[in-house]
Amino acid sequence: MPSNFSPSALLAEVNLSYRLIFADEKKARNIYRRSERSRVKASLNGVKDPVLDFLCGIVSSSAKSTHYPYRTTYSAETDFPIFAQRLITLQDHILSQNPSRIKLLWRDQRDPVRWYTLWGLIIFGSFGILLGMIQIALSGVQVRQAYAALQSEDGAGNGKSAGVSA
Repeated sequence: MPSNFSPSALLAEVNLSYRLIFADEKKARNIYRRSERSRVKASLNGVKDPVLDFLCGIVSSSAKSTHYPYRTTYSAETDFPIFAQRLITLQDHILSQNPSRIKLLWRDQRDPVRWYTLWGLIIFGSFGILLGMIQIALSGVQVRQAYAALQSEDGAGNGKSAGVSA
């Protein structure tokens, strides 16, 4: 626990953690809008919580606040002095998870280098396969035309030699 622990600091950190988890990620905001918001509303007997809506990414004029602006980066030590170690442990666990199936790798965008490598492999691999198939088709056409030319030479050559010997 930090030396300046207080209930208001704990509440501010909980609010910021909601902001971190929900408001800064589009998919999390959509999940909150689709399912969690109605569940929270039902548990509060139909009352909407504008602060929770704001923290989870649904901006309303009554809940706008400068205490929790949109951010792209956070510091565990300065922004979350109470939950810092827990958030670091959670982040380490999340980062240590590696997708084991192609579908999971396709949807996993935590590591942009791996994600772009997969897309590069798909694009260049598909292009290589397409060029290979075109090459095989053109080779088949070339073999067929060469065979037809050989057949016509043999037919024309046999006719000439038959005419000369007669």
